[in-house]
Amino acid sequence: MMNLFKLQSNPEQLYGYDRRMEIPQFAWEMTNDKQRKKMASVWIRDAKTAVWYAFHYLHKRWPEAEPIIAQDAAWAYAYLKEFRDKRWPLAEPAISKNPSTGFWYAKNVLHRRWPEAEPAIATDPVTAVGYARDVIQGPWPPGEAAIAGEGDMALWYAQHVIKGPWPPGEAAIANYWEWAGQYARDVLHDPNPETWARRYKARHES
Repeated sequence: MMNLFKLQSNPEQLYGYDRRMEIPQFAWEMTNDKQRKKMASVWIRDAKTAVWYAFHYLHKRWPEAEPIIAQDAAWAYAYLKEFRDKRWPLAEPAISKNPSTGFWYAKNVLHRRWPEAEPAIATDPVTAVGYARDVIQGPWPPGEAAIAGEGDMALWYAQHVIKGPWPPGEAAIANYWEWAGQYARDVLHDPNPETWARRYKARHES
């Protein structure tokens, strides 16, 4: 969050200046260590500052703040990896709706598939590839539509998941000469990948 008060030479003239300390992320930037230690009632209203307070000042779980932290996928995941490192049902509805946190939670916390998070994971090519490789440990059709649209992820999927040619991703791979060459060399085992890459790209663009 941008702190507009810090960008002004006369911040007291800005609307809301008199209430600035009620906004957790503004207040955090405007206070020092000594002041922050006494402001738990402010930090507990915002997931980000609640996690910062737990990390930097409490150095342990902060149960009273967990209901607000659990509503923010990214900060909930950061908090559980630092202090819980085990399943946290309260945070799962938020975490499951975010592709990145859904994938990491399935991989590092549940150590198995997580059907509730799969609709979100399948929309993002990076997490879809990671989920297929590290969680499914094989092809994952629900994520292939997203993967096929991104050349670098399509190449990665062919190399590390399919472990062979993957025609659905070839059009996107061919958009970049480097990816096309790598696909030819490492996946198709073409003896002359540079020639293949140029030929394939030309055919794709025609």
